[in-house]
Amino acid sequence: MTDDALTYRIAFSMIRGIHAASGMELLTRLGGCPQTYFEMNPQDLHALTGLDVALCEAGYRQRLLDRARRETEFVTNHGLKCLFADDPRYPHLLSECEDAPVMLYTKGDADLNAVHPISVVGTRRCTAYGQEFTAGFISELAETVDDLVVVSGLAYGIDIAAHRAALKAGVSTIAVMAVPLNTIYPAEHRHDAMEILSAGGALVTEYHSESIVHRANFLGRNRIIAGLSRATIVVESDCKGGAMSTAAMALEYNREVFAVPGRAFDNMSRGCNSLISGQRAQLLTCADEFVDAMGWPHRKVEGTQGTLALELSEPQLKLLGLIENNPGYNVNRLAREMQCTYPEISDMLFRLQMLEQVRAMPGGTFTIIHQ
Repeated sequence: MTDDALTYRIAFSMIRGIHAASGMELLTRLGGCPQTYFEMNPQDLHALTGLDVALCEAGYRQRLLDRARRETEFVTNHGLKCLFADDPRYPHLLSECEDAPVMLYTKGDADLNAVHPISVVGTRRCTAYGQEFTAGFISELAETVDDLVVVSGLAYGIDIAAHRAALKAGVSTIAVMAVPLNTIYPAEHRHDAMEILSAGGALVTEYHSESIVHRANFLGRNRIIAGLSRATIVVESDCKGGAMSTAAMALEYNREVFAVPGRAFDNMSRGCNSLISGQRAQLLTCADEFVDAMGWPHRKVEGTQGTLALELSEPQLKLLGLIENNPGYNVNRLAREMQCTYPEISDMLFRLQMLEQVRAMPGGTFTIIHQ
């Protein structure tokens, strides 16, 4: 991609109030070219898109381009990746969330489309119990399943405990940040961020280098943590806080939520206990329990012969036929055609991948593996 093309995409992503769903709809009206937004006269742009008049003003659009040119230089000089919402490398799970960002800025080599991404979150004021559970759970999980990625927010407490446990277990970890990539917050975790990168992980943010940091950024960051993951695990939290908002967003995205129980009189367990008692989260005590609940295959023990049953169910056979005849269908379209929920279609697709019947392709589509 040329610098000019990247600049237009960055500038487009900076349009006030835009997110992935509305951005792609706007892009369709513009013929699929972000540059068109910046070249049309204000009256025609307003008539074509229905955007607020202020967003169509020539001066506003020029300011976006000026800012984006500086950002393109920053991105190039620092070796960052810019993932626009229609980029095949953009996280497929996140793209299913209507409020996903139009652009992600990333540094590092982590696979944002790994098979088993989980988010582990919790209070900044965690206890020894929370830290020990996080370390033990991730260590056990790393020994149990393949292609595991641990997502968290690089914050104090459970977040940093999760990143450090993943690094110790040799598991890729993704730190989703509420600040641009020209800074690390909190500064005390700069060394951890460098370790994440050197171990093949990644730093991810939706904020460009000139973004002003607001408290709202942290709430926005939490939706990305939830959106990147198949399951969100709350280790310790009071009834209010970032971890609880992440869990709420995960539920809105139809993702699985788990909570670690704690003593009734511990403030830092009140949130987890309420999630469990309110049936908004599954109770979690160990890695095997989690893997079974998710329906994920356990890693084969070395030296044993594992076999996968090839007796396919009628819905699985129907889904294979649908993919064979419609290779461009994504997960949401497949779910509509199959008349099933997102978790149901995701489970069927995952099992078919494990049976080596289908392969995930860029853009969230699938193809048949011909034996």
